[in-house]
Formats: sequence, C-alpha cells, structure tokens
Amino acid sequence: MFKLKINQPHRLENNDQIKTGNVIFKFLEKGNIETVSVAQTFGRGQTDALTGINNRGALNAQGVELFNKSRMLDAPLSIMVFDIDFFKKINDAYGHPGGDFVLKELTRVIRETQIRGNDFFARYGGEEFCILFLGSPFKTVQEIAERIRKTTAEHAFDYNGTKIPVTVSVGLSTIAPEDHGWNEIFERADKALYESKNGGRNRVSVQSRT
Repeated sequence: MFKLKINQPHRLENNDQIKTGNVIFKFLEKGNIETVSVAQTFGRGQTDALTGINNRGALNAQGVELFNKSRMLDAPLSIMVFDIDFFKKINDAYGHPGGDFVLKELTRVIRETQIRGNDFFARYGGEEFCILFLGSPFKTVQEIAERIRKTTAEHAFDYNGTKIPVTVSVGLSTIAPEDHGWNEIFERADKALYESKNGGRNRVSVQSRT
C-alpha cells in the first residue's frame, strides 16, 4: 500500500492496494485472470475435496491477505489450529471410510454451529484444521475455541450405528507488533496445539510472542 498526495497522479500497478478510510481497494489490470473470478476469492482448486472447505493453498493465500489487512486497518488477527486426537486409532478401528466420515462430520458441525460470516475455515492437513479471525477480540476467539472443543467432545459421531468418540486439541495465537508475516502467528498457534496434545489432549492452549 502507498500514500498519494492530493492532485498528484500516480500510475497504479497490478495488485496495488489503496486505503480510503477503513476501505481497501485492490487494483487489477484489465485482462488479469483475477478479474474474471474476483467474486469467487477461492475457486475449485483451493477447496478441499473431502470436506468442501478451503484447503492449504487457500489458507496460505488468505493468511497473507488478512495479515496485510490487519496491519492496514490496525485490526486484530488471531489464528486457531486444531486437530483430531488419536486420529490414527480411528482409522485403524473403523477403516479409512470411518476416518473420512469423522472428518466430514466434524467439518459440518463446526461450519454450521461455530463459523461466523467473516471467519476463514480451512483443512491444511490430514486431520488438521485452521480458522483465521480478523477483527475479533482475542477473548472472543478463546471462547469460540472452547466451544469447538466442547461441541466436538459432546457430539455423537454415529458411524453405521456405532458412536465414535472424538475430541480435538486446540492451539491459539494472535498478532503482535513485532510480527512480519502471518506465518509467525501460525507457528505460535501450532506450538500451542502441541502444548495441548502434550498436556493430555482435548484442551485449548494459547501461546504469546516471547
């Protein structure tokens, strides 16, 4: 993003961003492929085939975008990462179809009951998920994380008449003034996730920048 002086012309380059008040405009050159799909930020190639949510590629792109917006708007950006506890045991006990059922059902439940309009929900690994929150107070993000943990533990994952017990471990982090990119926030959240797993699983942990 750059600053313009009044009455001073400036030639815009592709992907330049301009802030006017609290609104950010992105300039796209005519013929740029992004102009064709600007209404669809992430297309089929950025959707996870099994769960129907965003995939790792979409997460990486959106992480950069939201980090830049966070800096421009002086708005908080928080990251939640979580994965299914002992997922290999689920696959071993119920086969990969059972594991796929758990992944799809967990995604459905979280998307329908916990994800809000501006939250970005993605699957970035086998049983690993991530949610990006732009503009939400960190206390609110912590409350959502606890609801996701509790909702998962209490939900009946009924697979062919058998209830599969499922819990998740959760890690959280939020942006700090010293951060240079969204990946730094993600790495702290990932470390917090491992704190949850090493602490007994089925819990939420927070890691701040040190």
